[in-house]
Amino acid sequence: MAGWLSDPSPSQQERAEDVELARDYHRARLDLAERELVPRIANGDMEARRQLLSIVAEAILECGHFPGGVAAFMARGLERIAQDIGDLDAPFGIRLKKGQRRRFVARQNAAQEFRRAYRIEYLRGGFEGARGLTVEKAIAQLAGEDGIPEDTARRAWRKRHKVAKREIEYQMKFLGRVLKIK
Repeated sequence: MAGWLSDPSPSQQERAEDVELARDYHRARLDLAERELVPRIANGDMEARRQLLSIVAEAILECGHFPGGVAAFMARGLERIAQDIGDLDAPFGIRLKKGQRRRFVARQNAAQEFRRAYRIEYLRGGFEGARGLTVEKAIAQLAGEDGIPEDTARRAWRKRHKVAKREIEYQMKFLGRVLKIK
């Protein structure tokens, strides 16, 4: 075992060289992006924002190196995400195109419906040591906790309960427990 650690095989050496080449490549791309794209972003160029985000995403996956201007751009965007501004414009200043806003809202609504249906199924299953509730009692409890009308909770359960129940079954099968979500 000690020989393996002290004398790496050629494939390990090749992988280390590949990682170093990837870092050099991404450093060069980010340096070029800082010189070329960051000034364009300061002037409101949306395409430059998209290009920089794509370059940074690749760099994050490969090496995690950021020059100063790129780091500032990413920090501002991440701060906006952390503040949860709540508007539909992306935190990095990229506006959604026509039609994308509707799909974005639809995805958010579907995710919220799933969470509600999952919580109702969770309450029905009695996973916190208590006996499971009936559907109506679980809906009433969820509506009270979330401060929403029971009809809204019932509609979410009707639309998404099969998927939520399947998720709970998978968790029991593979994890041996059910995760509680809020």
